[in-house]
Amino acid sequence: MEILHKVFGRQAGTVYEDGVVLFREGEKPIHIYSVLSGQVDLFTRKGNKVFSVTAGSFVGISFLFGSHHREFTAITKGQTRLLDLDKKLMTERIYHDPSLAYRIMSIRYREIVERLTQMTDQIS
Repeated sequence: MEILHKVFGRQAGTVYEDGVVLFREGEKPIHIYSVLSGQVDLFTRKGNKVFSVTAGSFVGISFLFGSHHREFTAITKGQTRLLDLDKKLMTERIYHDPSLAYRIMSIRYREIVERLTQMTDQIS
C-alpha cells in the first residue's frame, strides 16, 4: 500500500457492502480499485468465478497492459473497503514516475504466480 500512499496520499477509502458491482465485463475502464480490506470476486460474462482479489492488491488495472475494455465483472464479497483511483490521474502519475507501473506490475506478477501455484496444486 505504500505505493498508493506515495501517489494519492493517505485516504481512508470507501466501504462497499456485499454484492456491489464495481464494473462489468466489456465496459471501458475509468477507475482502478485498490483493495484495502475485504474481497472482490471477478466473474466471466457467463457468471463463472475466475478468482478473488483481497487486501493489498488492485482490481481493474488492465489498461496498464493495453486493454480498452474490462475482461471480467467485479463484485464485492462481504463488506469491502476500496480506494477508488481515477484512471486519468493514475496514468499521469505513472507518466511522471514510471517506476510506479513497475511496482504495480510486480504485485500483479506475484498474484499470477500464486494463482498458478494454486491451480497446479489442485490438478496434482
